[in-house]
Amino acid sequence: MEMYTIGYEGTAIEEFTQRLLELNINVVADVRRTPISRKPKFSKKALAEELANQNIQYIHFRELGTPREIRDKLAGTKDYVKFRLRYRRYLKSKVTVLGELSSLMKTKKVVLMCVEHDPDKCHRSVIAAVMKEIDGNRLRIHSL
Repeated sequence: MEMYTIGYEGTAIEEFTQRLLELNINVVADVRRTPISRKPKFSKKALAEELANQNIQYIHFRELGTPREIRDKLAGTKDYVKFRLRYRRYLKSKVTVLGELSSLMKTKKVVLMCVEHDPDKCHRSVIAAVMKEIDGNRLRIHSL
């Protein structure tokens, strides 16, 4: 089983969708708490429409977005180690939604999407690591 992660920072929508098509992605799992973007076509409704035009499903997993208090602490400290630990603790309370994501990955080719280009500075890499644990380390993760 495979999972992909991608950040759209610095990418135009055409390049973004082309990459997804090249990898035969079926579902974009948007893990932003608030799916709004100043970047054209990356806000929830516009992105869902763009993806639908390419036969790619869009699902917003709001509960997997980083809570404001965790983001605010990171902004103040720039300590990504503590950020990842705090976010991992937060994910422990999201068993149901993580189960939904796990089930989806068993039947579809899924990419976790957020803004941040660098997966090491983004919560989506923590989600991917937790998903790997849930699925017994059978999951292969690819960061785009």
